[in-house]
Amino acid sequence: GVGPDWLSRAHRGQGERVGWAIPGWIGGGGGGKMARMGSRKRTAGTASGADARKKSPEEIAEERIERARKSKATELDLNLLGLSKLPASISRLTRLQVLKVSYNRLTALPEALVELSQLRVLNARNSDLTHLPKALGRLTHLQRLDVSFNHLTNLPETLCQLSQLSSLDISDNEITALPPTLGGWTQLRRLVIRDVGAPPDIHIAGEMARPRALVVRMNRLTALPESLGGLTGLQSLEVCTKGLTTLPESLSQLRQLKVLEVRNTELTALPESLGQLVQLERL
Repeated sequence: GVGPDWLSRAHRGQGERVGWAIPGWIGGGGGGKMARMGSRKRTAGTASGADARKKSPEEIAEERIERARKSKATELDLNLLGLSKLPASISRLTRLQVLKVSYNRLTALPEALVELSQLRVLNARNSDLTHLPKALGRLTHLQRLDVSFNHLTNLPETLCQLSQLSSLDISDNEITALPPTLGGWTQLRRLVIRDVGAPPDIHIAGEMARPRALVVRMNRLTALPESLGGLTGLQSLEVCTKGLTTLPESLSQLRQLKVLEVRNTELTALPESLGQLVQLERL
């Protein structure tokens, strides 16, 4: 009879059946020949797979860039390749609108990115970045920038030229201050600052009055700046800082605020002035 192991393999996918060794009692000696043929096919397939795995991250990136160039693609995904630098050929993708280079080992972004004049979205989170190029400020169509989970200590002042920027995430870096001239971010709707290395006196410019959502998660922050009250367009504020003991009275100026989430803090009381937030729907 036929053994159970052979039967179980008979129900697997077509790819495994190519290499079956036919038992000798079926077809006489032909079984050995068929088995050897199957073995050669498996060996060839394994060699092909090994060749593919030998490609370096840069070679894989170059292939994707070339495909994007030929197809005139507007989006390019280079996430999770282990890249130490971006290929210079990326500057040829002048139609690109979305670039994803997260989860790599880049340490820096090339100045050549300035050639991507149509870029709307740049995701470069968790890529070991230590600084951002000043040339990013020339990407005037950029709307969303995510550089969270890196090793940034500051942001170039040229970022304030990104007049179309609507979402900025600088979480989990080592930033000690925001650029002093944030007024250029007139379209900003979402700013995420959490677990960065900023000291308690981090400055949030009062003239940046347009954000609708602000997330502050900074374990070393013991107080929020009074200038927070200058963000008069704010509709959602999330605060999660272990050392926070008070909320600034200036929050009462946020007359459009609808959501106020304060979690994981040392607060024992809320300012009475919060009663002036007549639009508040969730606290």
